[in-house]
Amino acid sequence: MTNTFLWLVRVLVGLVLVATAFSQNPIRSFDRARKYDPLGVLIPNWRFFAPIPATADYHVLHRFVTAEGPAEWQETFPLSDRRLLQAVWAPERRRDKSLFDVTAEIMTGLEGPREPDRQVGYRLLTAAVRRAVSGVSDTGAFQFAIVEVRRTVEGAPPRPVLISPVLEGGSR
Repeated sequence: MTNTFLWLVRVLVGLVLVATAFSQNPIRSFDRARKYDPLGVLIPNWRFFAPIPATADYHVLHRFVTAEGPAEWQETFPLSDRRLLQAVWAPERRRDKSLFDVTAEIMTGLEGPREPDRQVGYRLLTAAVRRAVSGVSDTGAFQFAIVEVRRTVEGAPPRPVLISPVLEGGSR
């Protein structure tokens, strides 16, 4: 009797683990097992934290504009190198996350009729870039761009999504 009970428990735990793994797939047809767990007690839904996973990275670039013309594009907020400690503690990643959120908000706003410079996210990003480039160049003019890098398409070139007009305020 004990061996049968242990065997049954192992099979049930195995089924729950398999159902949990399959139900995390972004394709909702894998959710069929959830109807047997309506309260979500046995089969957790980790998609709660990312129901629609990101498929692209957004990078913010800037360049200075002088009388001779625009300079080369440079990454404004380079990502920090990954370290093992970041698996436990990574407060510097908050900047990266907030940058991603502001950029996503700007991207959503570009789909509508509003002008980008009327969005809160655009104004926040403009101020952050202005602060980042101030004191770096003698010129007072700069531009920034949001560039999309698709993670799902191998070898896809970066695609500029938004290029700001020439802005003042990048001088020392």
